[in-house]
Amino acid sequence: MQSKAFDSIRGVLIIVFSLFLAFDFKIVNLVLIALIILSLVDYTKSKKLIRTFYEENKRFISVYFLFVGYQLTIATIGHDLGDRRTGLLFLSLLIPVVLTLSNQLNTILKSFIGALTLVVLLGIVQLANYYLSSEYFVLTVGGHIDKLLIVARPFLSYMLAIGSFISMYLYQREVKYRILYLLLPFIYSAYIVFIGNRIQVLSLLMVLVLYFICYLKRGIWYKIGGICLGFICFAGIFSLSDTLQSRFELESLNSRNVLGNLSHKEPRVEIWKCAHGVVKEESFDPFFGLKNKRVLENKMESCYVTKTVDNPMHQYFLEAKFDTHNQFLEYYVLTGIFGVIGFCILFFVLGLRAKDYFIPMAILVLLFNFNLVENLLDTQLGTYMVGFSFFLIFSFSRQTFSK
Repeated sequence: MQSKAFDSIRGVLIIVFSLFLAFDFKIVNLVLIALIILSLVDYTKSKKLIRTFYEENKRFISVYFLFVGYQLTIATIGHDLGDRRTGLLFLSLLIPVVLTLSNQLNTILKSFIGALTLVVLLGIVQLANYYLSSEYFVLTVGGHIDKLLIVARPFLSYMLAIGSFISMYLYQREVKYRILYLLLPFIYSAYIVFIGNRIQVLSLLMVLVLYFICYLKRGIWYKIGGICLGFICFAGIFSLSDTLQSRFELESLNSRNVLGNLSHKEPRVEIWKCAHGVVKEESFDPFFGLKNKRVLENKMESCYVTKTVDNPMHQYFLEAKFDTHNQFLEYYVLTGIFGVIGFCILFFVLGLRAKDYFIPMAILVLLFNFNLVENLLDTQLGTYMVGFSFFLIFSFSRQTFSK
């Protein structure tokens, strides 16, 4: 009786957790704490699940703690332990552990895509109102887009991408609502294209190619045909989407000074140039990095002041004070070559775990690519997305479904 009561409470907390996560509500931490407390109360059951989780993922856990230990050591040396990113480090492993202890995989998956679909529906309503009330309907630039979409475009698009593969998994596993699970990936993908998130569009194309090359159990001509069909569909969608064409800045590619023109439209060009400038300084230590986040921020801000004077987005750079927008690059600049190697090894170990199954490998590719354009582990939502992705990779890799 007590066990059933605990399971019911967990079910409710999981639904609330998924809702808060999909809507980027900061108080999702409170639900996570409640799930931790419930796991401690129901310790007999939790102990068995923790042991199982450790045995299945001990190689990843060992590498993870070595990586985190190194990061904390460098932060201690650089007097940087007070920075927010160090406080978030353990959260990316805590989340998959806590969700695993709930032992309610299907509830988690269904709750998440239900909440995500609600975000999409509300976003469509707000976009429709914007279209009807605005003389210029522009989705390519502007901070107003994130408010209309409810969740910031990069994070929403990532959630939609992994939501597509969650839906595919449920389509393989569930008997009820199979048509819905089949349709959702197309709806989510179409929404990503509509709002024009570049990295997820490219990531989905990459995952499609990966499927045909490595996971499609057909002859070589089927694989080639599938890849060609995928690129034709991508080209067709690209030609029909003005938002995508604008977001990819195709006009800049036709000029002689491609990098210069792109830097006037895409902030990451200047951001990465400034980060590269930090690395090129004589005082930079390639083995252990700058060791302090504030030092990096000051150097980046100084670069924006002096290096973007002729850039039309100069004021935007000064106000936004962008970070490196690349998690791998940040770890290199802050903690040196050992720091970024440790981060890369995490993905390598996950790859070994996921390689036999398409869906967890697809999620791993999405996560890797997302880290190339955002500092996920510097923000709460980003860290939750990393931890949730770890959970999905662990969970899907232990299942026995078709590759």
